[in-house]
Parts: sequence; structure tokens; C-alpha cells
Amino acid sequence: MSRRRRRRRRRRSAAQNVARSFTRRRRRRRGRRRRSPIQAKRHQTLSLIFKVKRDRRFSPSREQRRKLVKWFQGRDWSRKIRKLTDRQIRQAVDLNGEWSMGRLSWAAREALGWTYNRNNLTGKGIIQAPQRPYGAAAKVQRQKFEMRAATRNIFNKKTFGTNRLRLLQRTAFRNSNLAYLRDQYPDLADARPGAFGDKSSRTLMGEARGGKGIKGRRAKKLIGEHGSWQTERTDGGEFVTLDGKSYRGTYHIYKDGVVMTGGNPSNSARWNQVLIPEDQYEENMEMYQLVWEKATHIERRTGRVKPAGGTDYRRPTRRGRRRRRRRRR
Repeated sequence: MSRRRRRRRRRRSAAQNVARSFTRRRRRRRGRRRRSPIQAKRHQTLSLIFKVKRDRRFSPSREQRRKLVKWFQGRDWSRKIRKLTDRQIRQAVDLNGEWSMGRLSWAAREALGWTYNRNNLTGKGIIQAPQRPYGAAAKVQRQKFEMRAATRNIFNKKTFGTNRLRLLQRTAFRNSNLAYLRDQYPDLADARPGAFGDKSSRTLMGEARGGKGIKGRRAKKLIGEHGSWQTERTDGGEFVTLDGKSYRGTYHIYKDGVVMTGGNPSNSARWNQVLIPEDQYEENMEMYQLVWEKATHIERRTGRVKPAGGTDYRRPTRRGRRRRRRRRR
């Protein structure tokens, strides 16, 4: 073999060795894959959550368990994590390695136990976090209290309790006093609604129906006495009117629990009537019939008026309409 061929072979082998070493380095770099130090905390949290999601035998440390209980608000964190997709999990973890629920969509938050409530007074939706689960003793006490409240009769002092009646009287006096203060000092009530029980009736009426407002003396009185409301719908079997007829359609519930017909407070007594739960009406039927006989009542469908003290409806005459107009003036 000549000298030229040997030199060429040596040059080729050296070039090949350099190329091989370069490819090895590239493979090593691919295997290591350095991560950004900014993403270190986030990657640590993601790896913890993905281990919980994919490996049922994985047992996190005590410190990690505390973090998971804090983030997912309860000991059922493993069940909640498995409900989320990988994309939702990556979306909810920030650069500090913290789980921020605000980054999730409302659908994902509802899957984790959050509830969506729409406030018809402001026209905005509020999503509320789930409450921490009760302990065994607290759960039993709560069930006992609910059973006691369900079996009580509010119109019987023996079964209901005199102390409870006094508490109701104090609450009613406090609510009426707060309503008077809200009307006297509306600016203070708007600035500190927590101290006055709610905002002033002027502001509530201005914010109603998504900012369109509600006008009228009767509607202002209802909102001032009972506060904000939420609109619901029933298909029948839940509420009855004062004359005992089953109600079906839209109704609104005030902040203090009063239920009335119609989607919102109105100036018409015909379209805004008090609704009574059906089981409560059956328990105290005699009392409600007595109240219905002694009170003025308007039938929603026909508009006929039942005068106080009578039992039959009658249509308002022209003379009666004129008298009402004069009184309003």
C-alpha cells in the first residue's frame, strides 16, 4: 500500500472519530435534558400530582399530604386529582409550585365540588368553594339539629320552645331596626353592608335586573324588608298560595327566606303573592284558612278580588277603581 493511501485512511478515521464523539455528546445531552431553574418548583409539584394520579400505590410524605389537603380542601385529594385531565393540572400549577384554583375553568372547579350560584340582583355568577367536611361528632350533631328543626311546629310553644320564640322576636326587631337605619343612612349602608345587614334599598333597586333597576313604592318596601333575592322555578308540588292552590311557575326567594310568586319584586299584589311550603300548609291548614278568610286576596289568573272578611271573589267595580286611584294620589 502506498503512503498516500495510508494518509487518506488516517484522515478518514480521525474525521469519523470526531463525528462519533459529537453524536455521543448529543445523545448524552438529550438524555439529561436540563430544566430551567425557574420551572423547578412547578415541575416538583407537577411530578407529585401526576404520581398521585397515575400510581395508586404511591404514598406521599407527611409534608406532601398537608399540601394536598390544603390545595384540594379535604382528605379526598386523590379522588379529586383523578377527576382532572393532565392539561387542567398543568394549567392550575403556577411557577411557585402552588396549586391555584383560579386558573381552572368553571367546569373543572365544579368537578372538584365547587358550586355555581347566579345572583339575579347583580346579574353576576359566583362560584363558591366547598365547605370542609364535618367530623363524625359534628356530623351527628348537625343531623340531630336538622331533625329537631324539621319536627318542630312554630305555632306551638311547647314543641317549638319559648327560648326559640324569644330569639325570633329579637331577630325580627334587629332586622326592622337595620332596615330603618339602611333607609336613614343609605351611604353608610352601601359602604359597610356587613354592619347594616345589606346594602340600602336604593342601591339594591338600582342594581336589580342587571343594572336596569326596579321602580315602585311596593317593590322598594319588599326589597328594604327582605333584601336581595334569587329567581327559581317549580313544576308544582312544592308551594301553595294562601288559598291552598298548588303553584307552578317562576318564584323568587329573598335573603331572609320569604318566597313569593313571580321572577322579581313587583308593584302588583296580583303577581307578587306569598308562597307557603306544601307540607307546612298541611300541618297548619286551619290557621292559614282563617288568615285567608280575614285578608284581602287577589286571584292571579282572573284578577278577581276577595275582600277582607268574605269568602268569595268579586271583580272590582268602576267605583272601587276610582277610590283606589284617589287613595294613591
